[in-house]
Amino acid sequence: MKPPTVTEAILANRAKWKYRGQQRPEFAVDPREGQESVWDYPRPPAMVPDARHVVVTAPTEDESVVILADTVKSVKICETAGPPVFYIPPSDVNFEFLKELPGSSMCEWKGQARYWALNWKKKKKNDDDDDDD
Repeated sequence: MKPPTVTEAILANRAKWKYRGQQRPEFAVDPREGQESVWDYPRPPAMVPDARHVVVTAPTEDESVVILADTVKSVKICETAGPPVFYIPPSDVNFEFLKELPGSSMCEWKGQARYWALNWKKKKKNDDDDDDD
């Protein structure tokens, strides 16, 4: 994962962030045994390799299920005030059922993101053209 270019504006915004995982805000609920608090996660986020089996599925119109991703090589992103997010290597994603959406976003810590949506029409047509309406 290539880090984004750090500009003066990004550095100024980073300096304003008060909670960086060293202490919880007063309104944060203490976690119970076996739980984690998102307020204990660091800023910048920690990227932790995670060998748990992660499977992403989606139901189809005929009520069957397709596997969109299946990996034991995910990276768990732990960032202050946010729930953990699992990044899945592209090699473990089944792009047959996905289409890329226009647009992107930029995180000052993790870089640029692209977005994907389910693409049932292409699978139903059972062809290899690029029609992803």
